[in-house]
Amino acid sequence: MGDYTIIKPSNSYLCTTNPIMKIKLALLFLAISFTAYCQNQDVPIGQWKDYLSYQNGLTVCQGGGNIYCCCSSGVFSLNLSDNSITKYNRVNGLSDIGCSVARYNSLTNTLVVGYSDGNIDLVTPTQTFNLPALKNSLSPGGKTINNIYFSNNLAYIGCGQGVMVVDLYLDIIVQLYDIGPESSALNVNDITIYNDTAIFAATEKGVYSANLNSNLNDFHNWKVVSQRLPSGLYNSIITCGTKMYASYAKHISNNTYAQDTIFVYNLNPGKWSLDTSGYQEPNGHHDTNGIRDNVYSMQSATINNVAYFVYTGAYNISVLDSIGNRVSQIANYGFSSNVNAIDALLDNNMNIWMADENYGLVESSANNTGQNYYPPGPFSNSIFDLATNGTSLYIAPGGYNQGYVPSGLPNLAVSDYTGGSWYKLVDQQDTLRDLCCLSFDPKNPTHACAGSFGHGIVEFNNNAISNVYNPSNTNNALSTLYDPSDPGYYSVRIGGVGFDSNSNLWATNSSAYSNYLAVKH
Repeated sequence: MGDYTIIKPSNSYLCTTNPIMKIKLALLFLAISFTAYCQNQDVPIGQWKDYLSYQNGLTVCQGGGNIYCCCSSGVFSLNLSDNSITKYNRVNGLSDIGCSVARYNSLTNTLVVGYSDGNIDLVTPTQTFNLPALKNSLSPGGKTINNIYFSNNLAYIGCGQGVMVVDLYLDIIVQLYDIGPESSALNVNDITIYNDTAIFAATEKGVYSANLNSNLNDFHNWKVVSQRLPSGLYNSIITCGTKMYASYAKHISNNTYAQDTIFVYNLNPGKWSLDTSGYQEPNGHHDTNGIRDNVYSMQSATINNVAYFVYTGAYNISVLDSIGNRVSQIANYGFSSNVNAIDALLDNNMNIWMADENYGLVESSANNTGQNYYPPGPFSNSIFDLATNGTSLYIAPGGYNQGYVPSGLPNLAVSDYTGGSWYKLVDQQDTLRDLCCLSFDPKNPTHACAGSFGHGIVEFNNNAISNVYNPSNTNNALSTLYDPSDPGYYSVRIGGVGFDSNSNLWATNSSAYSNYLAVKH
């Protein structure tokens, strides 16, 4: 392949400008390509097999000899005895997509899976039972299942409508408490029961509580806890031994980074106060005014009759004992310093298990050595284009906007499925984003190209990056947008790439001053 030539089309176009027709042609192409590709795979005719990414961990829980990691595409379990992984998704038994939380009830051996649309699945070793009542209801407002708290066989579910109670022996919804003013729906982010006498709910409008022996259907019995607690949004609340912790979520309500604070309730003297335990602060020092962090989740564990508080934040994951001493802290996985955990638990061996938005399920021992687990699959579920040469399937994760893969990972991650295994074609220079189009060379199946909507063209040979064509690393004739106020800025917006029968690469370049095409000979 040689230099580019800029071509300005006349009245005839090589592709349609009708957006509906473009979508239809793209879908037809993808259907034909994927059908041809799957003919050589182990998918029986008429059946589906999932090729989903399970690397965006959301929640983590333990039970039945397994660690469960909830991701947006489904749930997977890691068997602690043999390290085998099992997937649960829409294809093999779950009723929906868009999982938001999964928690395990050890008494009934039930994995409760909640979804962003209000749907609920109860997964047992023998069956999956669906509870779609909230999803199918016409109630106004949000329905997302936010978190789940267990008391014996009852699951108290915090959702966009309030507090839902599910009996896991009977597999039925027994109550839905509208705890807001005048019995209105109130988004409940988390629930806990304290001292077996009172139920507490972390909501978008403060912490609400009610006596367990009162009529919980009567909103008058739900009171806002105002003593020593600021009003506003709370995203998490847990009971840990004789203490209770509530997270005041400033980073969600006010979009202020690293400003969440945790409050603690002590049975003696029976009041709330700002928690000033030994957390790691952004500057590495202890702040007696409380933590300043993004608090993503809180869990508790009781090991050898000692209660431990597990806090997951943007800066680290910390484990504190019952008197507030930090006994463990994770700020590095060993295999990566980019910690993006959303939820964490402590097992009986004092190992920390984390649901990480980049690495799936991560296990970290006390000496900070880590290992991550996830089922084989593409790098991301953000799939914008795919192409096949008959033996390899390439998947592009980008788009036509400013989107990019999560922080801490290389921006370019074309997923390559070859020989039944998944590989990542990674840009080591970390310069490429928004890969939106792919094409294989018909005369050389080991040769392919991808277009980036902002960073030019990437060339692959033998399933590895061989060249990148943009102003940062090569002279080429691709039309480029520059910002006079920022000398380092450029944008080469490639919206489509395709090889012709002579192995010439054609590309559309939307950053040109006119409707240009570029061809590389």
